[in-house]
Amino acid sequence: MIFGFLRKLGSGGAGGDEPPRPGEACEYKGFHIQPRPQKDGSQWRVAAVITREVEGVEKSYSFVRADTFADREFTVEMCVTKAQRIIDERGERLLEE
Repeated sequence: MIFGFLRKLGSGGAGGDEPPRPGEACEYKGFHIQPRPQKDGSQWRVAAVITREVEGVEKSYSFVRADTFADREFTVEMCVTKAQRIIDERGERLLEE
């Protein structure tokens, strides 16, 4: 237990080798949004996966943006906001091959 604390302390509290946990998934206009904020130094980068079943096949669209924020929870909110904007702009064309 003490070693875990020291490892986190030595890594600046970033959790060492622990992968970042994804944000909570949500639904929007029939699409499934899974926030996937990415650790980038001391910041979090906006990223997510948008999925939807099309004719019985699950299709997905992933994105990573240049936007970074210090607070992980705020970044998760921004991941969802950006995904919703993409869905609003592209609609059904988003998942076309």
